[in-house]
Amino acid sequence: MATNGGARAPFLRRWRSLRVVVEDDSMRPTLLPGDRLWVDPHGAAVAPGMIVVLPDPGPERRWLVKRTAAVGPATVYVVRAGVDVRSAGSLEVPPPDAIDQCDLPGGTVYVVSDGPTVSRDSRTFGPVPLRSVVGVAWWRYAPRERAGPLIARPKV
Repeated sequence: MATNGGARAPFLRRWRSLRVVVEDDSMRPTLLPGDRLWVDPHGAAVAPGMIVVLPDPGPERRWLVKRTAAVGPATVYVVRAGVDVRSAGSLEVPPPDAIDQCDLPGGTVYVVSDGPTVSRDSRTFGPVPLRSVVGVAWWRYAPRERAGPLIARPKV
């Protein structure tokens, strides 16, 4: 007999999750310094709008917490108000306020910060291999007054 896990599924997901502490303002207002997250390194497929954890591609040995803007193949235009994502090979005219363009090959992800000031994200270091994503943040467990699920939302 097959079962979907029932009431045990959330417990098992939490048990196998990693714990991550947010240390800076790059994801403000969504995440604040001191927020503690459960990160699923196993089951969740990365999709646009999800908050992911990945190693900093720079010389520092730390993890970054960022929002997924696009998963390749796609074309990402950096505009004054964020990013504009188009499907790969799209014949649409680029946005008039485009500052930069990045063509994402398959198997890569473009990540951005939620904060109003540009921090270290794909706008500075480019697309990241999808295989390097540590996991998807799915729950903020502390502080208690801000605890709850982290719902994927589009970032543009």
